[in-house]
Amino acid sequence: MVTGGRVENNKIEISDSEDVPDNNIWGYIVGFGTIITFIAGIGHVNSFGLIYNDFIIETNSTAKSLTTAHGVFAIMLAIGGLFLNMIIKKRSLRFGGLLGALIFSIGSLLTILITNTNQLPLTFGTLQGVGFGMMVPVCYSTLNYYYVKRRTQVMSVIKALQGFILMWYPQLIKLFMTEYGFRGTLLIISGISLHGIPGMAVMRTKPLRNFRTAKDAKNDGEQEDLLNVENGKLNVLKLNEKNLTDEEDKSKIKEIRHELLKLLNIKVLKDPVFCNICVGQSFVSFSDLTFFILLPMLLFQYEYTSSQVATCISITAAADVAGRCILAVISSIININTRVLYYIATVFTLI
Repeated sequence: MVTGGRVENNKIEISDSEDVPDNNIWGYIVGFGTIITFIAGIGHVNSFGLIYNDFIIETNSTAKSLTTAHGVFAIMLAIGGLFLNMIIKKRSLRFGGLLGALIFSIGSLLTILITNTNQLPLTFGTLQGVGFGMMVPVCYSTLNYYYVKRRTQVMSVIKALQGFILMWYPQLIKLFMTEYGFRGTLLIISGISLHGIPGMAVMRTKPLRNFRTAKDAKNDGEQEDLLNVENGKLNVLKLNEKNLTDEEDKSKIKEIRHELLKLLNIKVLKDPVFCNICVGQSFVSFSDLTFFILLPMLLFQYEYTSSQVATCISITAAADVAGRCILAVISSIININTRVLYYIATVFTLI
């Protein structure tokens, strides 16, 4: 007979040799894939005003469409997460990420064909929002799988590298706009967005192949006997279930309702503190995003050149990276109250 100890020892031996968190080279590849995904997804967001300023003037559009598109994008980020939650119940996490990358790329390609900014809420807001909303949880979940003790350190490095690359993004956008024009720049951005597909392809949490051990081969026969016994019990249960079809039909509605409530997690809305945090985060995110969208247009109205506007955006991104690095150093030395930190950051922003 196979004892519980032997089975447990066998499992421990396999887990020690495969996919050990914080000690797996594939974790570095996942980190690199995360950087690629975020750069491909939101690298051009801070340069929206730089990209669409001339297009808005030519088509007699308004900046309202840009803010609306970003509002829809934020909503679709959450909806994309719900879609991913439904998909991973039947398919792998990486499959959901690849599907999200495909949807995101389609939205990016369709953006090339727009004739006015009123179409951005569909191409950028809806399609790219859903796609990116499916990719982000895949990145974070896979990183959490590979890094346990060094999770904060790894995330800090990833965000620092991501910010350093995004710091030069406005300069590239300005160069593309000068050399290739509006449509050519959108085509290049679409090509960059396709890099989200290989970024999602590396998000695996299982080994590529399972090695068959001698203990596994020895225990196969005894495990098959145990499975036969269990299958016999299941057959008896199935016969009894046939007599309860009426009750099952009535319980289907309750089951659907339960799954819907579980998916949306509405219970958390009963917590006033949680709701207050959500409302506050929404105001902060919307204000921050709107500022970065409208800042380039405001600078253009003050007769700044494209080079000067791109430089201002790059300086803002560089300051953001510097702030992250300073915060990482200070937080490693002393314990910082997050509420006080938020108030201090707000004061600096207002100044």
